[in-house]
Amino acid sequence: MSGNQPASSSQPPDDQKSTMAPIEAKKNVSKNEFDWDTDGINPLNWTVWKRTYDTVLPAVFGLVVTFVSSIYTSAVADITRSFQVSQTIALLPFSLFFVGPLSERYRRTATYLISMPLFAVFLLGSGFSPTFAGLTICRFLTGVFASPPLVVDAGTNATLWLPQDRTAMTTLFALFPYLGPALRPVVGGFTAASKGWRWTQWAVLFSAVVAVHEIGRWMGSYCVRIHLRRAYADSVGAI
Repeated sequence: MSGNQPASSSQPPDDQKSTMAPIEAKKNVSKNEFDWDTDGINPLNWTVWKRTYDTVLPAVFGLVVTFVSSIYTSAVADITRSFQVSQTIALLPFSLFFVGPLSERYRRTATYLISMPLFAVFLLGSGFSPTFAGLTICRFLTGVFASPPLVVDAGTNATLWLPQDRTAMTTLFALFPYLGPALRPVVGGFTAASKGWRWTQWAVLFSAVVAVHEIGRWMGSYCVRIHLRRAYADSVGAI
């Protein structure tokens, strides 16, 4: 009789296969992605204080950068006398600003960690420049490495705040870069008149150093990088 019975199969029927497929697929989904919407490491789920801090810090970078870019104009007359150049030539270190960041290819925190310290170094070099050519080169490189805060912040805000909560923080972010030129006549005019043009570069350096120091404490909100950190922690059993 056993020969007349159909052989049992370990394979489930086709209709059961179709039912099990989504279940098996869901089991294979990485924990990083499956729990992302409710996970505490998702920037949208951080505390309001943490998200506000991570929004304000890049905005302060923007303030420092625009402050540096505008304070130079307070010392143009002194620079023309010091280097014996025309006013048009003296404005070259102010106008040579271009090159945007690479934050979407490399994480935003890395962009800041590379650009802001170099920005501070060349800002220091601007004040110590013995020649006008040296001043122009240092100001040019200061502008190159100062560019990320002016454009990277928008992406930072997008990962930290939901659309309905983004209006207030976007307004705050837009305000800070305008504060830099607003501070220029107050600080730049006094500094250039009392200490000379070199101190217009060094005066801003103090705020730049504080901003660079804060980068070390800044976790960053680049979601791709957060996923990679979480995946690595899962693989070594840290989480």
